[in-house]
Amino acid sequence: MRTHTVQLYDINELSEQAQEKAIDKLRELDYFGVESHDLTDQFKERLEEYGLPTDVEWSLGYSQGDGVAFYGDVDVPKLLKTIGEYDKYAYLIRRYEPSVTLTRNSWGYHYSHFNTMDVDGESREVAPREAEKWKELTALIELRVRSVSKELEKMGYDEIEYRQEKEQIIEMAEANEMEFREDGRLWHG
Repeated sequence: MRTHTVQLYDINELSEQAQEKAIDKLRELDYFGVESHDLTDQFKERLEEYGLPTDVEWSLGYSQGDGVAFYGDVDVPKLLKTIGEYDKYAYLIRRYEPSVTLTRNSWGYHYSHFNTMDVDGESREVAPREAEKWKELTALIELRVRSVSKELEKMGYDEIEYRQEKEQIIEMAEANEMEFREDGRLWHG
């Protein structure tokens, strides 16, 4: 029989060099990375606030074509109320009951970002004198959809980067009572 004694350390007890090694390894393993379902839930919650559809797709890997896209029916009155534009278009909404749907365009089969969604608006026949106001409304909705997509993309990247910060990793290692060898290697005992 052989007995082997190993000294174990909390991440804050490590030397600066060993702590950096431990942090780098935890980053490499993406030990405390963002869970995709958590990020999806955050996106859905935000979309619901705006009255936008919650069929959300995203890719945030720092690659071309990455971003956040969402598809389905827009709750036009809720969206306009949320952005403070309802009163300006209330007459059109009551009279024509507009229906706006976000659909996947040809780019949406390969990517997920602000430019993979088409904004399709329909209503009862708009009177010629109100056609310009209708175009203005659909342009506003399209602008807001693209803006929210970019907002969610930024929110997602911010969360991913936050989870990689030294202070966050140390906090998570402490909360999970992780132990390390003197040289910074994670103890799996």
